[in-house]
Amino acid sequence: MTKTAGPQYYTNNHFMSALKIFVYGALAINAYLFFAEESQVINVAGGNLDLAELITFMSATTDTVAWLVLVIIFELETSLIEDHHFTPALSRSLEVLRGLCYLAILYALYGYISKFTTWINISDYIGPDICARVGEQINIMLAYEEYVPLTATNCEQFSGVELVWLEKLQLVTTPDMATDGFRLAFIDVLNASTWVIVVVLIEVEMAMQSRKNIDFAKSSTSKISKAILYLTLFFCLLVWYIYGDLLDIWDAFLWLFAFFIIELNILDWATEIEEEKRPSVSPA
Repeated sequence: MTKTAGPQYYTNNHFMSALKIFVYGALAINAYLFFAEESQVINVAGGNLDLAELITFMSATTDTVAWLVLVIIFELETSLIEDHHFTPALSRSLEVLRGLCYLAILYALYGYISKFTTWINISDYIGPDICARVGEQINIMLAYEEYVPLTATNCEQFSGVELVWLEKLQLVTTPDMATDGFRLAFIDVLNASTWVIVVVLIEVEMAMQSRKNIDFAKSSTSKISKAILYLTLFFCLLVWYIYGDLLDIWDAFLWLFAFFIIELNILDWATEIEEEKRPSVSPA
């Protein structure tokens, strides 16, 4: 079976090719933006984190880079490379690279979970007025994952109000902001976990189609599972929209579209399987 032979019902046009380049390029830019954002957090809290914790705080960067490489591999396997070009060496190379991506994705998920536990372990701030502690290594939270050192200027908005304390980050913030941080950290875990399940399902579809010539992608089981999973991902996007997290909104939209492209590639492939199963009709 050749994935690129025959009509491409969903994805074979110049516009779609240009769109793919735009989406994958935008995701690469997002990886840089996440790196810049998380580097700022590490610069603020790095003195209180060990090496393993420093790596987990780069979860979004690690996650985005790994998923970008993985989705390009999917694109190669489901659309760009014909079956007769899949030499054993190429197949093994892609399998190794895919495995490394999965390890990075799972480690990023661990990082999201670790961040979430940080928001569970909070306590009431007990001490002098926060402005009296200017000059100490204390950080304040202006928004989720936007932390800055405490200064004489920014301490005033936190002076004389109820505060909570995050020991791991040496961070002080208001209960409302802490609640927002808890919710958004949970959404990060939910989103990352859902994507892992999505890609497992895609791997099952690809394995069944390539090894057993079964178009599992068009089965009711696959369709229902995908509907639930993508609705969950859309729910995460809506939560980020409510909180006005523009980078996460844009990133979530791009990933949904990127995997929409992969899903179309798989449907192309499944359609070809159906055509190959049809008995040939001899001319009269």
